[in-house]
Amino acid sequence: GALTCSSCHGSALNPAPPVGTRGETLTTDRAVGAHQVHLSGGGVARAVPCTECHVVPTSTLHADGVVQVAFGGVAITGGAPAAWNGTSCTTSYCHGQFTGGNALNAPVWIGGSGQAACGSCHTIPPPAPHTPSTNCGACHTGYTSSTVNAATHVDGKIDVGSMTCSSCHGSAQNPAPPSGTHGETATSAVAVGAHQSHLAGGTVGKAVACSECHVVPSSLTHSNGIVELTWGTLATHGGAQPSFAVGTATCSNTYCHGNFVGGNPANAPIWTIVDGTQVACGSCHTIPPPAPHVANTSCGNCHTGYTAASVNAATHVDGHVDVGALTCSSCHGDPSRVPLAGADANVTAAPPVDTHGNAGVAARGVGAHAAHVNQATFRSAPLACAECHFGVVPPPGDTTHANRPVAFAFGALATNASWGGVTPAPTWDGTSCANTYCHGAFKNGANAAMTWAQDVTLTCTSCHGAPPGGGHPANVSCGNCHGSGYSATTVNSATHMNGQLDLTAMSCTSCHGDPSRVLVTGADANAKAAPPVDTTGATSSPAVGAHQAHLNRSGVTTPIACSECHPVPTSITHSNGTVDVVFGGRAVDGGAVPVYSAGTCSSTYCHGSYTGTYTYNVLDGLGNPVSTTYSYSGGAGTPMWSGAAMTCNSCHAMPPNNQVWHSGSHGYDASYNTCGLCHPDATGTISPGPTVTGAAITNPAQHVNGVVEVTPAVTSTCHYCH
Repeated sequence: GALTCSSCHGSALNPAPPVGTRGETLTTDRAVGAHQVHLSGGGVARAVPCTECHVVPTSTLHADGVVQVAFGGVAITGGAPAAWNGTSCTTSYCHGQFTGGNALNAPVWIGGSGQAACGSCHTIPPPAPHTPSTNCGACHTGYTSSTVNAATHVDGKIDVGSMTCSSCHGSAQNPAPPSGTHGETATSAVAVGAHQSHLAGGTVGKAVACSECHVVPSSLTHSNGIVELTWGTLATHGGAQPSFAVGTATCSNTYCHGNFVGGNPANAPIWTIVDGTQVACGSCHTIPPPAPHVANTSCGNCHTGYTAASVNAATHVDGHVDVGALTCSSCHGDPSRVPLAGADANVTAAPPVDTHGNAGVAARGVGAHAAHVNQATFRSAPLACAECHFGVVPPPGDTTHANRPVAFAFGALATNASWGGVTPAPTWDGTSCANTYCHGAFKNGANAAMTWAQDVTLTCTSCHGAPPGGGHPANVSCGNCHGSGYSATTVNSATHMNGQLDLTAMSCTSCHGDPSRVLVTGADANAKAAPPVDTTGATSSPAVGAHQAHLNRSGVTTPIACSECHPVPTSITHSNGTVDVVFGGRAVDGGAVPVYSAGTCSSTYCHGSYTGTYTYNVLDGLGNPVSTTYSYSGGAGTPMWSGAAMTCNSCHAMPPNNQVWHSGSHGYDASYNTCGLCHPDATGTISPGPTVTGAAITNPAQHVNGVVEVTPAVTSTCHYCH
């Protein structure tokens, strides 16, 4: 009949066995074998045409009993020397004879199973230069590590989709692992490690470019199984020479991780540790960095957006030091401080806060700064910075002085020598300052050594006594000499501690006496200056004593002049703490030699230290006047300066001694027994004994004046009395 190929073998579906030419139907029969597996296609490949293994006859005359195997098409792609040995085929392209394939694969024709599974003709993945990733679909559309796209598989060519870097490693987000080229996803794998920590950026820095660690390929042909590290401009900034140790998975000597001035050049972060500890603030440099960086942890003062535990990721690790507009208070001080009137322009820069961030006075960098530069208790204008940093106060904005040592030099006020001098020169030993004018190095000052780092409020007695010692008057009425605003506990800040002695228009009563005192007629012009009050402000003391009883009293004599006991000063510079007693005038009259000792004055004319003779006329038996002389003397009293009030017999006897008339034995007559009969300045009645009653001075100007005042008639005739 009409013959076809399937007349002898095959079936109505196709001419390939089964059935074989002898009626074979089992795959264990060589005539059947794997014919249908090839011709029908399946999970791993398209249908293979008969021409791949046979010369297809054009007539039915070929039946000669010989199986004619002649490989062609895909089987010999790439020059594969496909061969058939009656049991298996070898070295065919279809079963591994290609680059990266299993060239020794020899599938068994009869009864074989699993010989076309993924991994039988090539490994999964194929060996290098194929990437070792099992994510086959990344490059081959429709493929997995266990399935293929049968329409394109085993077609004589490598079917690759649109390739990108992330086809072999990385992800749709970026080409850096994960995944690695082996499909690694864990950060503990070196192929993954800290890739994303660098490329994604984070809290400590912006995203790092791939080129900082690798040469970025320009094609997909670079796959060679070798990780090519080549450091970029940021990693090598400043001459850094980075390296990566594969054995320990550490990179070292990179600018990014501390190889810069002030950084931690020994820092070698482990690539596979991605817990944040290796990029925390303080891992690449200390907080703060060492000198010459300022030792302040308030990073934001200089670096906008920074703190001691956070950074401005947009500017951090960018190859240069990002510093904002700096002022003195960027490193120390407080820019929000409100300066007092007259404060130094640099007052906001003075601690607190110091360059270490300390705010407490116990820190030497803080200490008493604010108490000097922004206070108005002892000065109307706070102290200038130059008083302690003379000649070394940087101009505003100059930050080049940050070199750690404190530039210290005393200024004009601290070294002031206009009043009393400063000996020796002021000193600073790191703990306290001494010998400064400001703290008492002046005449009568306390010259205190002030401890710097302590919370101490100064008082008037911190730098000098109240009142000062030495020759200063011991009077606490400070306003008498220094004007309004001064007392034992307050000062006039406008004039205090200004380098000079500020005094009002001084007079004697500024230190002692009473300017409001009303003087009696004839009183010394200086009587207002005599105590009370004394130089200590007291109204009852040895310094007060009998001053007013002498100077402003007119009972028994006219007021005594100051010069009778003291040299009267002509200026206010006489204050030396010593009472100068120098007797003069009336006190030494008649050759008296007065002495003042232990609150007692003695041998003064005023109090009885006098002697003399008196000449008078008496009538002889013929009635003729005869000149007669007699001697007299006082009582030589030794009054206590602060003692009881004087009486008539304090300085001489009553009646005075050694006088004929006073004795009461010469022509005594009750009609002529008054003191005033002979003395025009006195009154009183003499009685036998003799005694005097009613004694009084009627003319003080004639009493204690150095002259024995006797009525003239008494000296010329006896008839004055009888």
